[in-house]
Amino acid sequence: MLKMPAQARKKPLRIIVVMGACAAISSTAFGLPWDVDMADGQATKAYAEEMSPPAPGTVAQPHPLTARGSGLAPDGSLVPNVERGTPEGEALSNPYSSNLELGETMYGAYCTPCHGDGQVLGPVATRGYPAVAILSGPSGRSKDRSDGWLYLTIRNGGGLMPSYGGAMSDQEVWSVVEYLRSMPNSEYTPTPLNPTE
Repeated sequence: MLKMPAQARKKPLRIIVVMGACAAISSTAFGLPWDVDMADGQATKAYAEEMSPPAPGTVAQPHPLTARGSGLAPDGSLVPNVERGTPEGEALSNPYSSNLELGETMYGAYCTPCHGDGQVLGPVATRGYPAVAILSGPSGRSKDRSDGWLYLTIRNGGGLMPSYGGAMSDQEVWSVVEYLRSMPNSEYTPTPLNPTE
Protein backbone atom coordinates (compact mmCIF):
# COMPACT_ATOMS: atom_id res chain seq x y z
CA MET A 1 0.00 0.00 0.00
CA LEU A 2 1.25 3.41 -1.06
CA LYS A 3 1.45 6.01 1.66
CA MET A 4 0.91 9.68 0.86
CA PRO A 5 2.98 12.25 2.67
CA ALA A 6 1.07 14.19 5.37
CA GLN A 7 1.34 17.48 3.46
CA ALA A 8 -0.25 15.90 0.34
CA ARG A 9 -3.15 14.61 2.42
CA LYS A 10 -3.86 18.09 3.83
CA LYS A 11 -3.95 19.77 0.38
CA PRO A 12 -7.31 18.25 -0.79
CA LEU A 13 -8.78 19.00 2.61
CA ARG A 14 -7.65 22.65 2.34
CA ILE A 15 -9.16 22.92 -1.15
CA ILE A 16 -12.48 21.56 0.11
CA VAL A 17 -12.49 23.94 3.10
CA VAL A 18 -11.60 26.96 0.91
CA MET A 19 -14.24 26.03 -1.68
CA GLY A 20 -16.87 25.62 1.05
CA ALA A 21 -15.95 28.98 2.58
CA CYS A 22 -16.12 30.66 -0.84
CA ALA A 23 -19.52 29.14 -1.48
CA ALA A 24 -20.81 30.30 1.92
CA ILE A 25 -19.41 33.81 1.49
CA SER A 26 -20.64 34.16 -2.09
CA SER A 27 -24.17 33.03 -1.26
CA THR A 28 -24.28 35.50 1.62
CA ALA A 29 -22.78 38.24 -0.53
CA PHE A 30 -25.28 37.65 -3.32
CA GLY A 31 -28.13 37.38 -0.85
CA LEU A 32 -27.54 40.67 0.95
CA PRO A 33 -29.30 43.08 0.80
CA TRP A 34 -31.45 41.50 -1.90
CA ASP A 35 -32.78 38.67 0.24
CA VAL A 36 -35.66 40.72 1.63
CA ASP A 37 -38.53 38.49 0.65
CA MET A 38 -41.69 37.12 2.15
CA ALA A 39 -39.84 34.42 4.07
CA ASP A 40 -37.45 36.84 5.77
CA GLY A 41 -39.72 39.89 6.06
CA GLN A 42 -41.74 40.93 9.07
CA ALA A 43 -45.33 39.88 8.60
CA THR A 44 -48.48 41.26 10.15
CA LYS A 45 -51.54 39.07 10.10
CA ALA A 46 -54.56 40.53 8.38
CA TYR A 47 -56.82 42.40 10.78
CA ALA A 48 -54.28 42.01 13.57
CA GLU A 49 -54.13 45.80 13.85
CA GLU A 50 -57.01 48.23 13.90
CA MET A 51 -57.38 50.20 10.66
CA SER A 52 -57.11 53.93 11.06
CA PRO A 53 -60.30 55.88 10.31
CA PRO A 54 -60.52 58.33 7.39
CA ALA A 55 -59.02 61.75 8.02
CA PRO A 56 -61.42 64.26 9.62
CA GLY A 57 -63.66 66.00 7.08
CA THR A 58 -63.25 63.31 4.39
CA VAL A 59 -65.53 60.59 3.13
CA ALA A 60 -64.21 57.18 2.12
CA GLN A 61 -64.89 56.36 -1.54
CA PRO A 62 -64.74 52.79 -2.85
CA HIS A 63 -62.49 52.20 -5.83
CA PRO A 64 -64.45 51.76 -9.10
CA LEU A 65 -62.93 48.31 -9.65
CA THR A 66 -64.07 47.04 -6.26
CA ALA A 67 -67.53 48.61 -6.11
CA ARG A 68 -69.50 48.52 -9.32
CA GLY A 69 -71.17 51.76 -10.22
CA SER A 70 -69.77 53.96 -7.48
CA GLY A 71 -66.69 55.87 -6.50
CA LEU A 72 -64.29 58.09 -8.34
CA ALA A 73 -62.91 58.02 -11.86
CA PRO A 74 -59.09 57.88 -12.18
CA ASP A 75 -59.06 61.66 -12.72
CA GLY A 76 -60.78 62.15 -9.35
CA SER A 77 -64.17 63.14 -10.72
CA LEU A 78 -67.33 61.70 -9.22
CA VAL A 79 -69.16 59.30 -11.49
CA PRO A 80 -72.93 58.80 -11.36
CA ASN A 81 -74.04 55.89 -9.21
CA VAL A 82 -76.69 54.35 -11.46
CA GLU A 83 -77.17 50.97 -13.09
CA ARG A 84 -77.58 50.35 -16.80
CA GLY A 85 -81.10 49.61 -17.97
CA THR A 86 -82.66 51.90 -15.36
CA PRO A 87 -84.43 55.11 -16.42
CA GLU A 88 -81.63 57.12 -14.79
CA GLY A 89 -79.00 55.13 -16.68
CA GLU A 90 -80.82 55.47 -20.00
CA ALA A 91 -81.07 59.24 -19.49
CA LEU A 92 -77.30 59.78 -19.12
CA SER A 93 -75.72 61.83 -21.88
CA ASN A 94 -72.21 62.98 -22.71
CA PRO A 95 -71.40 66.10 -20.66
CA TYR A 96 -68.08 66.67 -22.46
CA SER A 97 -67.26 68.35 -25.74
CA SER A 98 -66.70 66.18 -28.80
CA ASN A 99 -63.37 64.34 -28.88
CA LEU A 100 -63.41 61.58 -31.51
CA GLU A 101 -59.62 61.39 -31.58
CA LEU A 102 -59.49 60.53 -27.88
CA GLY A 103 -62.31 58.02 -28.37
CA GLU A 104 -60.48 56.33 -31.21
CA THR A 105 -57.31 56.11 -29.09
CA MET A 106 -59.16 54.63 -26.11
CA TYR A 107 -61.11 52.22 -28.32
CA GLY A 108 -57.87 51.07 -29.93
CA ALA A 109 -56.23 50.49 -26.55
CA TYR A 110 -59.07 48.85 -24.62
CA CYS A 111 -61.78 47.64 -27.01
CA THR A 112 -60.05 46.45 -30.18
CA PRO A 113 -58.60 43.22 -28.70
CA CYS A 114 -62.14 41.84 -28.26
CA HIS A 115 -64.44 43.95 -30.45
CA GLY A 116 -62.02 44.49 -33.35
CA ASP A 117 -63.12 47.24 -35.72
CA GLY A 118 -66.71 46.94 -34.52
CA GLN A 119 -67.83 44.61 -37.31
CA VAL A 120 -65.02 42.03 -37.40
CA LEU A 121 -64.15 40.72 -33.94
CA GLY A 122 -60.63 41.09 -32.55
CA PRO A 123 -58.02 38.43 -31.73
CA VAL A 124 -59.33 37.68 -28.22
CA ALA A 125 -62.84 36.91 -29.52
CA THR A 126 -61.64 34.95 -32.53
CA ARG A 127 -59.58 32.70 -30.28
CA GLY A 128 -62.66 31.54 -28.43
CA TYR A 129 -63.62 34.14 -25.83
CA PRO A 130 -67.41 33.76 -25.78
CA ALA A 131 -70.24 36.22 -26.33
CA VAL A 132 -68.27 39.23 -27.59
CA ALA A 133 -70.70 41.70 -29.14
CA ILE A 134 -70.43 43.00 -32.68
CA LEU A 135 -70.84 46.73 -32.16
CA SER A 136 -71.53 48.23 -35.59
CA GLY A 137 -72.73 47.32 -39.03
CA PRO A 138 -76.01 45.60 -39.93
CA SER A 139 -75.87 43.20 -36.96
CA GLY A 140 -74.25 45.66 -34.53
CA ARG A 141 -75.66 45.94 -31.04
CA SER A 142 -74.83 49.57 -30.29
CA LYS A 143 -77.77 50.85 -32.36
CA ASP A 144 -80.13 49.12 -29.90
CA ARG A 145 -78.51 50.70 -26.84
CA SER A 146 -78.66 54.23 -25.45
CA ASP A 147 -75.54 56.29 -24.83
CA GLY A 148 -76.09 55.89 -21.09
CA TRP A 149 -76.28 52.11 -21.43
CA LEU A 150 -73.03 52.01 -23.44
CA TYR A 151 -71.32 54.36 -20.99
CA LEU A 152 -72.34 52.30 -17.96
CA THR A 153 -71.36 49.04 -19.66
CA ILE A 154 -67.88 50.35 -20.44
CA ARG A 155 -67.45 51.90 -17.00
CA ASN A 156 -68.96 49.14 -14.82
CA GLY A 157 -68.71 46.10 -17.09
CA GLY A 158 -71.57 43.74 -17.74
CA GLY A 159 -71.95 40.05 -18.42
CA LEU A 160 -68.50 38.78 -19.36
CA MET A 161 -67.18 42.25 -20.16
CA PRO A 162 -64.86 43.62 -17.48
CA SER A 163 -65.11 47.10 -15.99
CA TYR A 164 -62.89 49.82 -17.43
CA GLY A 165 -63.92 52.47 -14.89
CA GLY A 166 -60.60 52.11 -13.11
CA ALA A 167 -58.59 52.38 -16.31
CA MET A 168 -60.29 55.29 -18.08
CA SER A 169 -61.45 58.66 -16.84
CA ASP A 170 -65.09 59.62 -17.16
CA GLN A 171 -64.29 61.79 -20.19
CA GLU A 172 -62.40 58.93 -21.85
CA VAL A 173 -65.34 56.55 -21.39
CA TRP A 174 -67.71 59.10 -22.96
CA SER A 175 -65.27 59.61 -25.84
CA VAL A 176 -65.41 55.86 -26.53
CA VAL A 177 -69.22 56.07 -26.63
CA GLU A 178 -68.93 58.97 -29.08
CA TYR A 179 -66.47 56.98 -31.21
CA LEU A 180 -68.86 53.98 -31.23
CA ARG A 181 -71.60 56.27 -32.54
CA SER A 182 -69.35 57.33 -35.42
CA MET A 183 -69.11 53.72 -36.67
CA PRO A 184 -71.40 52.62 -39.52
CA ASN A 185 -74.97 51.60 -38.53
CA SER A 186 -74.47 52.42 -34.86
CA GLU A 187 -76.83 55.36 -34.37
CA TYR A 188 -79.23 54.76 -31.50
CA THR A 189 -82.77 53.93 -32.56
CA PRO A 190 -84.86 53.46 -29.43
CA THR A 191 -87.51 50.81 -29.48
CA PRO A 192 -90.98 51.86 -28.28
CA LEU A 193 -91.86 50.83 -24.73
CA ASN A 194 -95.29 49.49 -25.76
CA PRO A 195 -95.01 48.32 -29.34
CA THR A 196 -98.32 48.03 -31.16
CA GLU A 197 -99.12 44.73 -32.76
